[in-house]
Amino acid sequence: MKLVRTFFPLLLCLSALGMARRAPVNLRFHLEGNPQDGAPFLVPVTFQPGDVRGVVEKMPILTERDVAAVHPVKTGDGSYGCVFQFDAMGSLRLKTATGSHMGARMVAFVGDKTGFRQQGQWIVDKPIQDGLIWIQKGFTEKEIEALKKHYRLIGHTAKPR
Repeated sequence: MKLVRTFFPLLLCLSALGMARRAPVNLRFHLEGNPQDGAPFLVPVTFQPGDVRGVVEKMPILTERDVAAVHPVKTGDGSYGCVFQFDAMGSLRLKTATGSHMGARMVAFVGDKTGFRQQGQWIVDKPIQDGLIWIQKGFTEKEIEALKKHYRLIGHTAKPR
């Protein structure tokens, strides 16, 4: 009986950890790295469009866990674009990282069960202070529907169930 009382709370806590909602789409935002930093900290990539070869820092500055809200938009080519609003910590990391990497590329990678793809890239020309990143196109309708179910929409207070 004492054994049950000891391990039941632990088992309950561990099961609660597994119940957290996982994001339906994986997002990774990386900054272009300095080739002098060394291979353990960098990943080689081909920046799209343009097929320019370079490296990005292995650790992303932001992930789907930092997203607080989204605003999807249908584009002219039939795909979707999306604005991502980051939570307080994500916004601070974004502001700090973009302020210290002026002139570098920021690259967004989007992934699902089949793997990751490069979704967009842009040159950091000033610190991003508002905590928003806009990816102009390339999302599928399925990905947008999943994002809308998981995150609240920008400008709305209610979070989806």
